[in-house]
Amino acid sequence: MSETLDVFPDFTFKKGELLKTKIFLTKKEREFLKLSDPQFADFEKFEKSMKEYLATPVEEIMVKRVKTVRQDSPVSEIARIMVKDRINRIPVVDESNKAIGIISRADILKSMIGEIED
Repeated sequence: MSETLDVFPDFTFKKGELLKTKIFLTKKEREFLKLSDPQFADFEKFEKSMKEYLATPVEEIMVKRVKTVRQDSPVSEIARIMVKDRINRIPVVDESNKAIGIISRADILKSMIGEIED
């Protein structure tokens, strides 16, 4: 068996590595994997588990205590919060706490090099 197999057009399988581009497989793809590598013998169990997880209501996994910043907050304060709390995006709110946008680490970096996008 070669190290990399192009099994199907949008599907690449490397020995010892899970799928890169697809979570759910056709029956034909599952059968091929079962025959080609024993690590995929329980793939149907994994796939069932993944389908059940993806059906989970977002309210069960979402963050409920969301950090927010005001539109007039200094960038240094926002960066400090992101680093301290290990978060990548923070909602921006107005005076009545209504969400008006979101700021990300990437937004801050882009602004530092002058590449702001609307």
